Amino acid sequence: MNTNITEFLIIQDTKDTQFITFDNIKTQLNKILLFDRPNLNYYELILNIITMFERGIINEYKTHLNEYIQIFKIVQTIKIPIHEIDNLKKIIICE
Repeated sequence: MNTNITEFLIIQDTKDTQFITFDNIKTQLNKILLFDRPNLNYYELILNIITMFERGIINEYKTHLNEYIQIFKIVQTIKIPIHEIDNLKKIIICE
């Protein structure tokens, strides 16, 4: 395959992932973090990861298994669309 075409596909793939939005999850987390103080650190972590991703600072966030499980246990208790959870799983990766 031509190098220019390969580079274009890589750049295009990167741009496509940057258009993933998390508007609903951010709204829900901002509401809940005011009341659920024991999980405040996780809410702030998730919001910071999303913000850094949307600004193009990071493409993914690698974490250990326990934190990964806890993050998604919390996220699944919130009423958010499945596709936003799936998109979040593309960014938060378990090492």
